[in-house]
Amino acid sequence: MHRIYIFVGRYLPGILALLSTVGLTVVGVQLGLRDDPVWLNRFGALITVVGILLGASRFYERQLKQLVSFIHRDKAFFVRSNIAQIERDLGRQVTHEERIRLSIEFGKVVDDGQTVQAIAGKLIAPHIGQIKIWEILIVIYGTVLNGFGDVAMKWLIAHVA
Repeated sequence: MHRIYIFVGRYLPGILALLSTVGLTVVGVQLGLRDDPVWLNRFGALITVVGILLGASRFYERQLKQLVSFIHRDKAFFVRSNIAQIERDLGRQVTHEERIRLSIEFGKVVDDGQTVQAIAGKLIAPHIGQIKIWEILIVIYGTVLNGFGDVAMKWLIAHVA
């Protein structure tokens, strides 16, 4: 369950935006087939709003603050996990003297707020780029549906239904 939370927590804005986009598209097509083709245009406008809300969300800024706060709050865990990563990279256990030296160095890193902010920013930066791509694609998709949804519905009714 914890792994599911880590995945969903990290990708929550994108997952919600994509589910909303798909759901709004399905409802718009159903209403367009049943009632009036212009319904797809209206739902295209709602999809555009979803894309704009995705771009306006400050989800990753909050995650960055939480990560920095966690590193400062649990300095010992940060130091242990970084030493463990170094041991995995080296393929061996570090000596007691190396462990003490690394603990001191990592402690200095944690005490320097700007360095911690930079490290946390590098961890979160790829996810911000992914959200921007999804935001752009959802806004374009919603705008195209808003402009040409009725034409698409008329074609769909003529050729499929």
